[in-house]
Amino acid sequence: MRTVDRPGVLEVARKAGVSPATVSRVLNNSPLVKSETRTRIQRVLDEMNYMRNGAARALSSRRSRTVGLIVPLLGTAVFAEALQAIQACLQGEHYSLLTAGTSYDGDQELQAARTMIEHGVDGLILVGTRHDPALLRLLKETQIPVVQIFAFDPRSTLPCVGFDNFQASYDITDYLIGMGHRRVAIMLSHTKNNDRISARFDGIKACLHDRGLQTDTNLIVEVGFTIPEGRGGLRELLSRGKQFTALACTGDVIAVGALLEARAQGIEVPRDLSITGFHDIDLSAQMDPPLTTVQVPIEEMGKTAVSLLLATLDGRSLPTVRNLPTSIVVRKSVGPVSANSLSADG
Repeated sequence: MRTVDRPGVLEVARKAGVSPATVSRVLNNSPLVKSETRTRIQRVLDEMNYMRNGAARALSSRRSRTVGLIVPLLGTAVFAEALQAIQACLQGEHYSLLTAGTSYDGDQELQAARTMIEHGVDGLILVGTRHDPALLRLLKETQIPVVQIFAFDPRSTLPCVGFDNFQASYDITDYLIGMGHRRVAIMLSHTKNNDRISARFDGIKACLHDRGLQTDTNLIVEVGFTIPEGRGGLRELLSRGKQFTALACTGDVIAVGALLEARAQGIEVPRDLSITGFHDIDLSAQMDPPLTTVQVPIEEMGKTAVSLLLATLDGRSLPTVRNLPTSIVVRKSVGPVSANSLSADG
């Protein structure tokens, strides 16, 4: 078990130029501290990555048998499935799980990690391999074991268990092109603080380029990660008056929205428009037509991440970078280009 020297109240007080009692008042949210003094002390606390004593004792002496999971959105099917797999695996090892959502906000991720560490979690599971530098410093200074999920990066300095988002999107785009599609529109979720969507977007563009096809900026739309946003994204693409025969989506949720909007617009899928997704959530197979998508090994990923984290806590060695396989699930939302497709040059 790691032993980490952490600053105490005296060190914080000395650096902030106040008394230890004043630092204690700030830590206990006392209203008796002036605003400017509180701000100065909090800045020093952040700079020194101060841990409250109770959590520090838990981290340095014995395990709490608790793991923290921080995800962008708690309410989405993909992250809910991962949470369920991780929790079931941890329960089998008599561990508890703390969870937090960040809304793709780096500051919220940092605060969630700090709070969990202060509560004495034995380790953390984070989504993606792109994190705020302040969070990376916190993880390094506290030496808290961490595993990253949903992304694969062999260059990552932290352990990661995921899949190649770039290659998976490349492959499903290549499948569309193989069906004769040459005008491919792209609907992606927001890329800010989201290395997974960025990699999928890059994979789609790289495939189009390698097949001698152009990426038309007028055929690209960025939307939020909801079904209504997916519907609005297709409306936006149609309003631009550009011709396309296929729509590649970086997630199933927005692809489901596009399927629903296509039906509302009288666009027959796949005769008039082919649509693909990414993840293979349960709803995808139930759509009419069912969605062609990329299936990702979420349950296996969750179990592998827990195994790696617990092995680290036990001092055992396992591979720290795991690239899990994905596959294309071919359903009825994709078909060959026809005379009725939404393209003048179909």
